[in-house]
Amino acid sequence: MDPRRPPEDPAILVASFDAYQDLWPVFFQAFFKYWPDCPYRVYLGANTAAYADPRVSPILIGADRDYTSNLQAMLAQVPNAWVITWIEDRPPCAPVDTARLVQAIQLAQQRQAAYLKLIPLYPLALVPAAALIGEIPKGWPYRVSLTVALWQQTALRQLLRPGETAWDIERQGSGRSAGLAGGFYALPLAARWSPPLRDQHLVLKGQVMRAALPFLRREGQAEFQAHRPVQSWWAFLYNWAYYVFFDIYYHLLWLAAQLRPGRRPPAEPAPPLGDHP
Repeated sequence: MDPRRPPEDPAILVASFDAYQDLWPVFFQAFFKYWPDCPYRVYLGANTAAYADPRVSPILIGADRDYTSNLQAMLAQVPNAWVITWIEDRPPCAPVDTARLVQAIQLAQQRQAAYLKLIPLYPLALVPAAALIGEIPKGWPYRVSLTVALWQQTALRQLLRPGETAWDIERQGSGRSAGLAGGFYALPLAARWSPPLRDQHLVLKGQVMRAALPFLRREGQAEFQAHRPVQSWWAFLYNWAYYVFFDIYYHLLWLAAQLRPGRRPPAEPAPPLGDHP
């Protein structure tokens, strides 16, 4: 890519399916509230149902298959070389810093990155905050995440394997990512507390997360929880302890990296499973 030319704008693909259409009003109300100046075209991928908003372009793929086949069919209808994949149960929950987010995206494009994770979800890059983005080393667990991320379409297509679930792609695709051209990037660790894009995770294993309830009430979407069971207190405490553990874990990694550059972290336990098949 010629650094003197502006990079091509990516498209946003909210990859969903009809069974999750109860999430669409919650997602898009928050999306356009907190990112009113989004400069990118927004697509919603589903089976046969569309969301009635002129700002959202439908991609309908017909009968539901496995996650990878659905995603491949959606990508085939996105003409952009770059795409931001977005999970429908993670809407923005605070105003998006468009200038900083676009700057990070364009920097990844200029470096011909394969991937850039756009939310402060671990693993994060052990680089100074001023760097905007940093590489996730090969071999790190969960080097690939399908939550909210910028992809070169060619790299994402090469990573996908028929029949895999979203969680297969993250677990097994993270290993396969080592063989792809282009770096895999994330936001700096410092962005954990002040990211350009902050999202709210709504659903885990088909249940409304307790941590999302204040957000739903604030957004006037409290009735959403009537359609799904609410997460148990035990599951809520488990998730809270998990994220506290990894806050500490990655800050210790940061300190170790300052003393011994190039240190590779040990394998980490799998995160709590999500809700996609």
